[in-house]
Amino acid sequence: MLEGQMPQSWIGRWPGKSPVEPGGRCHPAGWHMLDVAAVAERLVAPFGFPAPRAQATVLLVALHDLGKIGAQFRGMILDGSPQQGGSHWKVTEALLRHHDARLAPILAIPDRSRFALYAATAGHHGRPPDADQAVWERMVTYAGAEAVADAGAAIDALAALWPEASLAGLSREDAYRLSWWLPGLVAAADWIGSNALWFPPSEADLSLADYLDLARSRAGTAVVAAGLESPAVSGVARRSG
Repeated sequence: MLEGQMPQSWIGRWPGKSPVEPGGRCHPAGWHMLDVAAVAERLVAPFGFPAPRAQATVLLVALHDLGKIGAQFRGMILDGSPQQGGSHWKVTEALLRHHDARLAPILAIPDRSRFALYAATAGHHGRPPDADQAVWERMVTYAGAEAVADAGAAIDALAALWPEASLAGLSREDAYRLSWWLPGLVAAADWIGSNALWFPPSEADLSLADYLDLARSRAGTAVVAAGLESPAVSGVARRSG
């Protein structure tokens, strides 16, 4: 089995969802991130974005719960420990900023625009995060060295699934418009992707590419069942927009 087809060890280390029933299986954070990304692919498809922008948008959605890769979130899921370092969605922004060097060449937009999109990606629970550099550093410390390394590996692995992802040429104004639209997309995709009837807890025994194929097949059913399947935007509407 080739390296890209092997299950990645970090997947099994970080639970993303509590068991549906006491004593049941935890759904890995990495799988949940792909569930939500697969739903987002379905939701953005009708807009007819160019492939690089569509893939970059989906990649940002996939990274929405990067903060669940953290010792404090894992402790909360497994034994009810308090999240001393901050809620997972706030930790997402901290980890995205910490690993900005991995994403900067992919997104290919200025840092202020990237940082606005990191905050938008993280802020999918009703409001954007409002931390500063000192707080981000503290969150990263609480997440733990293993989590920081695994979060970097997760960014690289997820980016490889959408190899055309780029926002190159996106103006600062359009980046800020995207930063307002993105939390709504994440929230809608997360609501669907969190439904255990559509995306049941799974073992960490697949490669990311194989699990994404599975999540995509489930997303097709889930988006229709949720009543959010939309027709493609007409060519006239796309040109006028």
